[in-house]
Amino acid sequence: MNSHVLKKSTILHIDQDKKTQDKYASLLEKHSKHVYKATDSTDIITTYNQYNPDIIVADIQHTDFDIFDLIRKIKEENPYQIIVINTDNHDKDIMLKAFEYDVDGYHLKSEEEDKLLSKLLYLAKKQDLRNNNLQKRETLENILENQSGLIFLTNFKSVSYASNSFLDFFDLSNKDDIYSRYENILDIFMPHKDYLHGKTKEEFIEQFSKARAVNKVVLLLGKDFNPKVFHINLDTVEHNNELFYIISLSNISLMQEKSHEVSHKAYVDNLTGISNRNKFEEVFDYEHKLFTRYKTPFCLAVLDIDHFKKFNDTYGHLIGDEVLSLMANQVNDNTRETDTFARWGGEEFILLMSNTKIEEAEVICEKLRVLIEEICHVIAGKITCSFGVTQIKDKDSLKSIMNRSDEALYEAKAAGRNQVIVRS
Repeated sequence: MNSHVLKKSTILHIDQDKKTQDKYASLLEKHSKHVYKATDSTDIITTYNQYNPDIIVADIQHTDFDIFDLIRKIKEENPYQIIVINTDNHDKDIMLKAFEYDVDGYHLKSEEEDKLLSKLLYLAKKQDLRNNNLQKRETLENILENQSGLIFLTNFKSVSYASNSFLDFFDLSNKDDIYSRYENILDIFMPHKDYLHGKTKEEFIEQFSKARAVNKVVLLLGKDFNPKVFHINLDTVEHNNELFYIISLSNISLMQEKSHEVSHKAYVDNLTGISNRNKFEEVFDYEHKLFTRYKTPFCLAVLDIDHFKKFNDTYGHLIGDEVLSLMANQVNDNTRETDTFARWGGEEFILLMSNTKIEEAEVICEKLRVLIEEICHVIAGKITCSFGVTQIKDKDSLKSIMNRSDEALYEAKAAGRNQVIVRS
């Protein structure tokens, strides 16, 4: 008999008949790690608590106490404790009672001893497999608990597992507390146009599936009430014939802050705080591709502060810088969200009006011209701008459309400044 698993097991043998106990103890000692003996109920409990045996083999005839009451108490303490009844009584009522008390095995003494050993070996293997699985699960949970990220397992109707880091982030005592705070597990993801969120599982998973890797991000509000950005990953696992999702969340708030800092330096004009030439060229490239593919129109306006050299020469460069900033912020504050306003260089600025035809662009620029005219610097006085406006054409490049805008701008200057000139 291949009993190497049984050889690792300890056994508690219960029998008040010393002769019978010695017989079975001798048999079991050959195939197990160690055999402990107990006779009366007090001795059984003491031995059980002291040695925590893997298997209990109990005779139910040779006892002057209720062995089933003892079995019940042990099973209540440890439902996975292996207990085998060894009896010479084939009474069906006893068998039914044994099953009622979740006894794991039933052996008649009239049967061959090898049958008892086979039953014990089978149960030992089963217990060994369970212990290995528990150990693996414990190891996995330890790994998960020591991850800096937040992890939880859900079918979007309930949460089967939540890491300590997840519970700590939301200041929850256990996974069941999630639903005392949120009606839906998806409610932990704050609604925001730049982050994944959804009201239903289907909506959220669709968003996740379509998002590029860098855009698989969610916004969470933790116990400090300070929104944090997390990269999200979804893995599927089948459990009890149902599909569950392992959701892993990695805090990238600091990375995003650094990214925004780098982006700010790369795309923002230091003096005025508006977009710079780099940013404008990226937006132009995007809009130009839209036009090439879908014929979505856009317009360009080049604007220049009138007599700017006079501001510098008369009041100095510091005042000149203030004039630039005043004008830039007035336009930027009144520019549509879909448009891009940038400093091109010196006192020259550029405005890209997305999905806009030339007639609309002229109206937009005229409104901005009037708003600029309302500016009055405390030292330099009034500020005005001239505008040169044009619309994208087939085969246009940035250079060709800029040339047309510049020509319109020069025309505005030549015509007396502080006006909008359109060149189609």
